[in-house]
Amino acid sequence: MGSIDKSSLKITPETILQRNDNHISSTIDEEVVILNIDKGMYFNLNEIGTFIWDILENPCNFESLIAQLVEEYGVNMQDCINDTEPFLLELIANQIIYVAHE
Repeated sequence: MGSIDKSSLKITPETILQRNDNHISSTIDEEVVILNIDKGMYFNLNEIGTFIWDILENPCNFESLIAQLVEEYGVNMQDCINDTEPFLLELIANQIIYVAHE
């Protein structure tokens, strides 16, 4: 499977995201480590990344994901969007999560 060009990706409030369960993941010290066997790469998610990973076990739209992050961490919504969108695009580009529906 080829690389995904992040510059062509756009996340809208309605974008539905879901984690890619074709990878091996494990929780170690409250953080998730994900092994992408196809790429031979691993990803370590911090506490917030782990929170997002857990939410995306089931399909979730971006707007709902942001609302849950704002509620859990008490952050400003626009700051949350600005910080979360690039992170999600990176996960999509590395096939850790995918756009389930638009």
